[in-house]
Amino acid sequence: MNPDRAAWLAGEPRHPEPDIHPPEPTLEEFLCSRRSNPKPEDVADEDLSEAIAIAGLEGDDRDPLARVRENGGEN
Repeated sequence: MNPDRAAWLAGEPRHPEPDIHPPEPTLEEFLCSRRSNPKPEDVADEDLSEAIAIAGLEGDDRDPLARVRENGGEN
């Protein structure tokens, strides 16, 4: 009997499963990625507040000027 057929009949996978997960980054790669894409806990509160003020409220798709007018001149 063909070895592939025997393995198939035994319920074994015909080919090994591919590695779907990328390899873990090295420490240097990890630190480099954190510098270029910081997580929220890595950002100072002032920087985060400024970014939120610039971006506007999440889910608020109104025109930024309309938002300012509605809030009485406050962003």
